Amino acid sequence: YLSEYNRSSRGSTIFKAATLSAPMIGIQAVNQFPPLLRHVILKILGLFPKSFVPGGCAWYDGYRERFAFKGIFSTDPERYELQRAYFSDPDHQFLVIGSPTNKWLLDAYYSCQKMEKKDYLEKIEIPVLIGLAGSDKLIENKSILQAAKRLKQGELMEIPNCHHEIFMESDKFRKPFVERFFTFIEENVLNKIDKGKTYIQ
Repeated sequence: YLSEYNRSSRGSTIFKAATLSAPMIGIQAVNQFPPLLRHVILKILGLFPKSFVPGGCAWYDGYRERFAFKGIFSTDPERYELQRAYFSDPDHQFLVIGSPTNKWLLDAYYSCQKMEKKDYLEKIEIPVLIGLAGSDKLIENKSILQAAKRLKQGELMEIPNCHHEIFMESDKFRKPFVERFFTFIEENVLNKIDKGKTYIQ
């Protein structure tokens, strides 16, 4: 979006800055295969667009305790249980999501490929802060490192040993990123003359 649509009809910038937490620029489960093989696998899965990805299922209490999933999102037990309790509450069932579908995975892969195109990320002119979770088991950090170098005003904040959901992580991982988030917004949005406001017509 920031590369293609961050301009109003009058040519003004819509978003003045952006912060990304462990952005999905490369998917480990997909990129573990050679390019040709991953393309074939995704095409086959795409024949069943509404089915869950292999090993996937609908959400249930204990969804994240499944084999190979337990503990990969956050190391903080309290925030983990808070999120679990929130999703288990009948009043919030409409917010619950389970595994992605094959169609979602295929579209996500195409999105990642699009970002690899020459001059695509280079078109983004606004400041971008990226949080990289050092122990992420879902996102390919190598792709994030490469993408950050291509941004005109990119700032990469690496958080060693942090898992995927930075904002749900233990304070020792979460706090530095949250603090930088607020100073980043202050520097690049709130301290500007227009306070980051854009009027779209």
